[in-house]
Amino acid sequence: MLNGRVITFISSKGGVGKTVLASNLAVSLSMEGKLKIAFVDLNHNSYRDTRTIFNKLKNTSFSLLDTIEITASETEGLKTEADPHNLFRVINRNKPISKSGLDSAIKNLKKECNYVIIDTEQHFCENLLTALDNSDLALVITTPDTLSLNHCRAVLTELIEANFSSDKTRIVMNRTSDISIMNNAELEKHLNKDIFTAIPEEYSTVTESINREIPFTAAGAKSPISKAVEKMAFQIHSGRDRRGAPVFHGTVESVSSKATNDAECHSGSEDLKIQQEPDSKDTRDELKSRIHKQLIKELNFMDNAIPETLHREVENKAREILERENIMPDSRQDRITLLKEIMDEVLGLGPLEKLLANDEVTEIMVNGANMIFVETNGQLKKTNSAFIDNHHVLRVIERIIMPLGKRLDESSPYVDARLADGSRVNAIISPLSLEGPILTIRKFNKTIRTIDSLIKNGTLNENMAKFIKLCVLSRKNIIISGGTGSGKTTLLNMVSGFIPVTERIVTIEDSAELRLPQEHVVRLESKPSNIEGKGSVTIRDLVRNALRMRPDRIVIGECRGGETFDMLQAMNTGHDGSITTVHANSSRDALSRIETMVLMAGMDLPIRAIREQLASAIQIVIQMTRFLCDGSRKIIQISELTGVEQGIITMQDIFRFNQKGIGASGKVMGDFNGTGFVPAFLEELKTGGFNVDMELFQ
Repeated sequence: MLNGRVITFISSKGGVGKTVLASNLAVSLSMEGKLKIAFVDLNHNSYRDTRTIFNKLKNTSFSLLDTIEITASETEGLKTEADPHNLFRVINRNKPISKSGLDSAIKNLKKECNYVIIDTEQHFCENLLTALDNSDLALVITTPDTLSLNHCRAVLTELIEANFSSDKTRIVMNRTSDISIMNNAELEKHLNKDIFTAIPEEYSTVTESINREIPFTAAGAKSPISKAVEKMAFQIHSGRDRRGAPVFHGTVESVSSKATNDAECHSGSEDLKIQQEPDSKDTRDELKSRIHKQLIKELNFMDNAIPETLHREVENKAREILERENIMPDSRQDRITLLKEIMDEVLGLGPLEKLLANDEVTEIMVNGANMIFVETNGQLKKTNSAFIDNHHVLRVIERIIMPLGKRLDESSPYVDARLADGSRVNAIISPLSLEGPILTIRKFNKTIRTIDSLIKNGTLNENMAKFIKLCVLSRKNIIISGGTGSGKTTLLNMVSGFIPVTERIVTIEDSAELRLPQEHVVRLESKPSNIEGKGSVTIRDLVRNALRMRPDRIVIGECRGGETFDMLQAMNTGHDGSITTVHANSSRDALSRIETMVLMAGMDLPIRAIREQLASAIQIVIQMTRFLCDGSRKIIQISELTGVEQGIITMQDIFRFNQKGIGASGKVMGDFNGTGFVPAFLEELKTGGFNVDMELFQ
């Protein structure tokens, strides 16, 4: 089994002679000893010509197999025929082929041939990128005129941006002559890259070759252009260019001599690499850390830099450092991965970036540098991701909170924050944390949840959804209660979405994460104190201020303190239709918590007065629960507050989830049912013009 070299021909402009040179190089390489050559034609515009040319070779001294067509279904090994002479194979891509099919075909050809020559299209498409993924050498074809040179520079840039190593890229200057506007040195300076070989202009020879449909390297006479291509073939096969430098990236000696036999070609193609891809995690982490420090040293990071410009500058510099220190991996995919990880370290959140990009992950929990857990589908699991050390975690936390003007140090060892996409962040450090820096991220759901999606997920049923919408439209004050991670914020987003677009909504949060679809929304966010302990703006401050902003609705992300008293005051003084959430394990517990939080406001009120105000202000409590067995989140109660009797707030369930057990797959079994109780404000709804379907409550 061979391990052949793959050489891809590229140009971004037609008419520069790419296909002619590719086909003639293939023929010339086939003369370099007993070599097996494959020609893969991915150029839509030229496959008919190359097929005709190569078919003509059947009448020459070359042994040529019939054309092989690759289709999308042909991804396994390709059959060959024993041939004592040179083996030449032509592949015409005149039918669609998948990326995996082409990738498999090239890999199989490498096993059977010494060289695989690929002629590509004139733009960066998926087939070209697949060819590059498998290539040992990319020959960029250009001509010494201004238009072609500009196209060539664009190709070189695109190759770099596609993370194809510049060490594997060579320039072939075609159609050179004594009257060219620039000599080789000037051309190299213009392109900022050495010219691998120059091919002379010889119009008559090329024209005759095309008309006769025979490659000029296969003709008897040795013209200057034929000798130039044969010289290029010799340089490739010997493994050294005209300056004596290795042709193939990482080779330490020539591939073979001109007279190498099949066995020698095989062993010569398995070259030693100067730098292998780091295997251990420690080595890779050390590499990223070293590149990170080098980037900080060589780049001047400006606070006011445009993000896109900064990202491009850092990426280019990182690529330059990797290639300068000869530690750029050979595989294009490995280069993409390594550069992405370095960019994440410098501008992003390091190992958390891929977790944040994973839509299945809903929560990320960092318990020190080496313990990262995630929640997916309601279940917790440990990941293979890790930080380099605790200082690495602290750098990431600092990167999150710095744009928000927040701080985290020994005097203020915990902080609430948010990411740019709205994800909720909490961080806590030593001396409060004994495990090192602790970071918890509640991911912001990029997909806007609709009532239909919650019904489909089993959070509630259709009757419950209709009733909640009816309550919002009729301006009932609603409390959403539940434990941590039970889905309160998601439900708050959905419930708030029922508010008519004609109303002015003011949202108040510690860390802004609500995303309402209405246009007229004013978003307010609390502010912590500065390093001197001054300048804080609390939720309570914002609730008081919101009353002066002419709100039709006030939506508070969560009540957890004295702001609850101000919220109840607002609900009882004309700001009906308000919505908020509280942490509680049941509807009854939610009322007890609200009573406690009112007392936290410092108001010396008798408990009976608080309860009467509470029963007057709040009409509906929706209780959410997260079931641990399957991670599902459901509304288990929708209750109405009916008044105060003998100092106790009375409640009545309107809807309830009745759990019937756990299924064989661990799923919660049960039904949503109406209790048969009709809300006391039913007549108010009817007189207000709302059409109430009584079957909702059955």
